[in-house]
Amino acid sequence: MNTNTQQLKQGNNQWIEILNDPRAHIILQLVGWFFLFLILLFTSKASNFGDAFASAAFLTLLLSMVVYINHGKLVPRFFSKNRYFAWAFTYALSCVLASLIFMGLIGLFQISIRHMWNFGYHLAFFTILSFLMLIGKFILEYFMNYVQWENKATQLDSEVKLLRAQVNPHFLFNSLNSIYSLALEKDDRAPEITMKLSQIMRYMVDRAHEDRILLKEEVSYLRDYLDLEKLRTGDKAEISFEVNGETDFKMVEPLLLIPFVENAFKHGINTLKSGGIVRIHLECKAKQITFTCINNFNSSIKKESTGTGINNVRKRLERLYPGRYDLFINKEDAQFKVVLNLYLP
Repeated sequence: MNTNTQQLKQGNNQWIEILNDPRAHIILQLVGWFFLFLILLFTSKASNFGDAFASAAFLTLLLSMVVYINHGKLVPRFFSKNRYFAWAFTYALSCVLASLIFMGLIGLFQISIRHMWNFGYHLAFFTILSFLMLIGKFILEYFMNYVQWENKATQLDSEVKLLRAQVNPHFLFNSLNSIYSLALEKDDRAPEITMKLSQIMRYMVDRAHEDRILLKEEVSYLRDYLDLEKLRTGDKAEISFEVNGETDFKMVEPLLLIPFVENAFKHGINTLKSGGIVRIHLECKAKQITFTCINNFNSSIKKESTGTGINNVRKRLERLYPGRYDLFINKEDAQFKVVLNLYLP
């Protein structure tokens, strides 16, 4: 983001803060009505200053009443509920009443103004000016909502990127530990595992920064990760990964599933000397993706876990798929099971 864009956003945010302040809001409106009063005063066709002052004051007062009644009562009650005819009728009626009241006040106070008894002239004045003010208020509210939405979107994007970045060091730390252990044992599989890690890291650097990726790319990434774990664990664990359904045209958040798989090894297979099981299943339907990960663990080992990986995923799901996911986690009988349903638009 360049400097000019940042300055523009900062300026917009300052205006939003001012307009959201109730006291500032009232002051700005009073200033606006005062300037309108001055315009009406100096453009009045009254025969003397006193009549011009009175007519400008009456016009300003009645126009403000039309605007506030329309925006505060008529629009929420009729226009916002798609009752456009009812809104147009009541809006026109408010302008007619304002015109009649103004003409009555002029007659009551015996104010001499040219064209004052032309009903159509005053009706057009109240209708056109109040309508323009209403449009201006809608534009202002749209601008405020847009800037607020943009700020929330920017904040959300920053939070998601931070959460996603937390995945990379965690995964890299685990993988490097595995390679280090094999290197100490002079295991011949160390070069192959290093190559797998290189492919995985290339994916994380090239693709993981994007907002959405194809599901098939995430599946390929998971396969590389599991291949790496198969080489590392050898006969210690039975690892399976089954995919059913079409993955070519579905988009998902990158690095969303890997924490569950990492967890299956870190807190499951790594606690066992043999007999480890990791079963992963991905079911792809038209509007739903179901990810299931099952692993066993040594229940006699009381290993404390910070839960960083899964908590991270929960936060990302809440920010990226609000109301469009179900996450079930069950831990019993030395078995850990995760089921994630994602509902696609």
